[in-house]
Amino acid sequence: MINMKNIYTVMISFFFLNVGMAQDYHFSQFDVSPVSLNPAMTGKFKKRSYKSSVLYRNQWRALANKPFSNFNMSYEMPINRRWGVGGYISNFDGAKVYNEFNLVLSGAYTVTKLSNKKYIITTGLQAGFINNNINDRDLTFNNQYQSGGFNPDISSQENLVKLSKFVPEFNFGVYYKYYGKGGFSNVKPYGGFSVFHISSPKQEFLESTDEKAARLPRRFVLHGGVYIKYTEEFNMEVKMRNQWQGSASEYYFGSDFNYRVDVATNTTIKGLLYYRVKDAFVAGFGVEYKNMTFVTTYDITTSGIKEFNNNKGALEFSIQFSPRSF
Repeated sequence: MINMKNIYTVMISFFFLNVGMAQDYHFSQFDVSPVSLNPAMTGKFKKRSYKSSVLYRNQWRALANKPFSNFNMSYEMPINRRWGVGGYISNFDGAKVYNEFNLVLSGAYTVTKLSNKKYIITTGLQAGFINNNINDRDLTFNNQYQSGGFNPDISSQENLVKLSKFVPEFNFGVYYKYYGKGGFSNVKPYGGFSVFHISSPKQEFLESTDEKAARLPRRFVLHGGVYIKYTEEFNMEVKMRNQWQGSASEYYFGSDFNYRVDVATNTTIKGLLYYRVKDAFVAGFGVEYKNMTFVTTYDITTSGIKEFNNNKGALEFSIQFSPRSF
């Protein structure tokens, strides 16, 4: 009898292999690591010495024996009022069959005059590499199934030209943030645009004569939001992130709700509510205490895949550490 979870694992994994990972992974907590969202945001914050974050996502456990997981760790800091530097590492684990590792260094520069206290415009560049790996021992293909059963002795007739490949990674971004007159305002809009995989590197694993299909498509990201301060205790941020890569697109929006319960320790309770169009609702809860922030979110599937995963989506955890500067 065929194990349906094995079939789902094979189907999803083969999708990644067929085009060499045609779409990037994503996080619901997309701005926990600003340097991973937009190079121009690297080190662009006030009253903090540096920011570091760890983010983990686990998904599709109901579909596969081995879940798909994403991991991201980042660090960034301002060097002076003009420059910010940082970087991130990330890893996507596709059910122990496909693995993608990224290491990227980042730098950002403030374009506007330092005397301008009302808003800033920044640009940023990133450079690094992507390493893709395939564990072919756990791969199966449709022509290896006969009479409803799997026969490992049958050749897959697929030619995996490489099981590991390094490709260059170059990214670019611009960012705008409004502070208000003299740096004071209860309503502060911000936004940016970034491009990932500028060189569109070739990273196929299967032999192909289609030059376009073998390349990683550029990913374009448009993001923004508005910080709204209602009282000294309560504020909210309305956010959105839209992105396009090849023939795929994603539209994501929602709000963070923050209530400070203790000023001395900066203890803040956080609630999150988001929607990824035609994919999932996302709800979350978090706590900020002194220099640390802990957030957990859960994706509730609304797309057609809910028929197979019983509406179970993805679970995410994040930790941020950002000491105040004096």
